Amino acid sequence: MSEKGSVLILEDEIPLRELICTILHNQGYVPHGVGTLSEARSLIDKISFKAAVLDYNVTDGYGTEIISLLRERNPSIRVIGISARDNKTHFYQSGADLFLQKPFLPSQLMIAIEGIY
Repeated sequence: MSEKGSVLILEDEIPLRELICTILHNQGYVPHGVGTLSEARSLIDKISFKAAVLDYNVTDGYGTEIISLLRERNPSIRVIGISARDNKTHFYQSGADLFLQKPFLPSQLMIAIEGIY
């Protein structure tokens, strides 16, 4: 299976982060999972991401805080916001392309990702 591109996953719940990474890996993507904004910022400086899956509330802030940085590095990046609460307005106002409310099915994530490419 050929690589479909790198995807940033910002999710502070380790089991969910690992599940998302596994799903994406199994579909041919190169997932990069992190749990904090500072870890995400470090990766953004090193890797060109095609997409990002961002949790809203993480330990050191909000996933929406890095959307503009992601777009500065790659204007064509697509961003999927995820949250247990209905935070879609925050994501869309910050420039996200899509929103999934937790819990979501793996198939919903893949439809969102595949719809981007």
